Amino acid sequence: MSIREKTNRAARVTMIAVVFAMAAFTSVAAQSSGTKKATLNIQLTGIVPRVLRMDLDFSSSGSVAIIGMIGGGSARPGMVDLSGSGTATLGTARIFGNISGTCVVSVSSENGGKLRGQTPGNTAEFGYRIILAGNSYDLSHGSANYTRAGFTGDAGALVPVAITYSGLDGRPAPEIADRYTDSIMFSLASN
Repeated sequence: MSIREKTNRAARVTMIAVVFAMAAFTSVAAQSSGTKKATLNIQLTGIVPRVLRMDLDFSSSGSVAIIGMIGGGSARPGMVDLSGSGTATLGTARIFGNISGTCVVSVSSENGGKLRGQTPGNTAEFGYRIILAGNSYDLSHGSANYTRAGFTGDAGALVPVAITYSGLDGRPAPEIADRYTDSIMFSLASN
């Protein structure tokens, strides 16, 4: 449901409450007779619900597996070819918000920003960084935060998401043919 739809819904609920209040007042006024006058003050209050939401076009669950393969292609977002270093686009995060102040997109990494081999005994790692809206963030401490304005309007705000990674270039010895993986999770909160 868009911000406009939620706002329209809140306005309809408020109008229904006003109609019931007016009907009750009319009923009371119709019952009173004589020359007495009554004054009634009505205060109308509209409430716009708070909205803060993030949709990822590359994940419906808020997390994504990054998979690196030596000589593998990039068949889907999050799959990278570790034969060389590069940048891989994951997709876009669309943020919807009507809050004042700022909001924070938090990205956390299960392996501290490293793709780790899945074969027992393979200790090789390939480092990577997350890129949000063109800004590069280090995940070696487990997480990174991207802060932006909390009000986005009806269309939402687009935040391009990518990773930049180090592959085999410059490594002294060949690595084990393996799947190198990490999981990253995305969350959104007001500041």
